[in-house]
Amino acid sequence: MKLVLLRRCELVKPSPFGGQGELLFAGIGCGLWFIALFFRLSVRDDSWTWMEKLVECIALVGFSGVPVFFFATPPGSRWVRSVLLKYDGLFFQLGICCALALYIFPVAYLGWDPNKFSWLGPLRRVISDNPFSFNAMAFLSAAFIVLRLPFLFLKLRSQPPLIKHISHISKLFSHHLEITIFLTLHLIACSVLITDGYLLGFAYIVVFLGMNLPFSRQPGCGQRLQVFDFFLVLTCLGAMILFSSLHFDFASFISVHLFIVVVMYGTGLGREHFGYSFQVRLMDLKYYLKITAIACIVLIPLTLGLQFNRPLSGIPSPMEIVTYLILFSFRVGVMEEILFRSGLMVFVRDSLYRWQKAPQSQNQLVIMSTVITAIIFGVFHFGNNPGDGSLLSELEFKAVYIFLGSIAATFYGLAFGETNRLWCSVFLHGLIDTTAVLLLKVPLTAPF
Repeated sequence: MKLVLLRRCELVKPSPFGGQGELLFAGIGCGLWFIALFFRLSVRDDSWTWMEKLVECIALVGFSGVPVFFFATPPGSRWVRSVLLKYDGLFFQLGICCALALYIFPVAYLGWDPNKFSWLGPLRRVISDNPFSFNAMAFLSAAFIVLRLPFLFLKLRSQPPLIKHISHISKLFSHHLEITIFLTLHLIACSVLITDGYLLGFAYIVVFLGMNLPFSRQPGCGQRLQVFDFFLVLTCLGAMILFSSLHFDFASFISVHLFIVVVMYGTGLGREHFGYSFQVRLMDLKYYLKITAIACIVLIPLTLGLQFNRPLSGIPSPMEIVTYLILFSFRVGVMEEILFRSGLMVFVRDSLYRWQKAPQSQNQLVIMSTVITAIIFGVFHFGNNPGDGSLLSELEFKAVYIFLGSIAATFYGLAFGETNRLWCSVFLHGLIDTTAVLLLKVPLTAPF
């Protein structure tokens, strides 16, 4: 399988992206995402008005798909560097907060149903029951703080670490006064807005201390991810907790956008280093068909043989299959593939480069990065619970789920390692999830 699926290993030696077709993919991707969401809202609940569906679909695709696809194009790349990274990301932070305001205030004042807009109820009582505008402004202020902190931390990357002795900690906070102020505001905001949010506030302080330990930044490693960047990614992921606490469906994508802007572009490593491209090349399309066939041959018999769930009782409609495929690919696949493949797998690759005592072959490097990331990916899905159709106990279900998730993630990693582009692993991810839910009745969380 290694010889069949790993020949180019483009992740090992990334080449510059040509950019051909990336804008077209971004436009088509956002359009398909919007149509699939609109269709699902229409089918799932006929109580949605035309205007409610339009606003919800624009918000979800606008906060999720538009940035993630546009930033992966040459114009988007230039815009991030020339605009969004200026003034410590001020325009990025203000843009997100203004877009949120344009979404939440009209929905609230039009009196739309909180059962449809799940964030509306929690936001109305996030601090006090009334007035809504006070609660909303408090949330937007907290959002600005949590969006700004990663950009402030980014400036530390080019500076020498200050903590060489425990007595240096007080000096650290006084030396970085702006960060200290925002960490304090973040602690207060999280404590007020999130249940047990003070833990998140203190976690950011611990991360800040970790960033300034001597081992976090190694000389001569500026062209690869370092321990410092791992801490930086954690602060990007922390934003997800604030937005998830109010049940925004696009919460995870806020963290993805932070990761793209701060880590991919802000560090200067560039999108080639992270395989951040959705360019579809003919040779990648042929590879996708090949790895998809092999993945299905391996995973479907395994799932059936392990008696994961009751057998299929009905055939879904073609429209249902297409809708699930689009939404699993874009809402789940894009988010998880960027974080696990462009994020974790690239970090593992860079770490292996630093730690290896003897040169490794391209195949070995991709395989090791893939397997390590796949195991972590599987373990991260430990929280999934069996559905009504499960034939296994809860513990058996979790063990099988981790095993199958790791096997599936191995194929995602091989696709990413071979092409150094995301679309192949994204659509493979979406296809496997769609097959698992619609044909094998695996209890995955629906992507809508």
